[in-house]
Amino acid sequence: MLILYGTVTGNSEILAGRLAKRLHLKGLTARICDMAHCEPSILALVDYVLVIASTYGDGEPPEDAAPFWDVVVCGNHLDLRGVKFSVLALGNTTYDHFCKCGRDFDAALERHGAARFYPRIDCDADYDAAAAAWMDGVVGHFQRQSFAASA
Repeated sequence: MLILYGTVTGNSEILAGRLAKRLHLKGLTARICDMAHCEPSILALVDYVLVIASTYGDGEPPEDAAPFWDVVVCGNHLDLRGVKFSVLALGNTTYDHFCKCGRDFDAALERHGAARFYPRIDCDADYDAAAAAWMDGVVGHFQRQSFAASA
């Protein structure tokens, strides 16, 4: 499983670390990758991708994540059938394009054939409760999968 984040201020990276720790406590291994240092082709190599993306400025992806975003959101060459995903979008409701980066990733992953296993959650500047709810849902999904596999 891959936890992919794009950040300007570090909030998405912090949340990626929290999620990885929660998954590890449940016996699951997740690789964390900054979009700034990751090739989009990695998406086709995993069963699950968890995207934590902040929106910068007026709806743009974080500057370092923009090349990754361009390939995934604007490109048409990814085959992600068989990949399952969920997105946590960070933003600020004072901007016109609230959580646009995360919303764009969510739509693009689906367009490339990936299947959403847990709904996207959009977070405002005070993101702790919404992010915790998303993590609860994601971790709960894997716990149910594990329980079903052992039954």
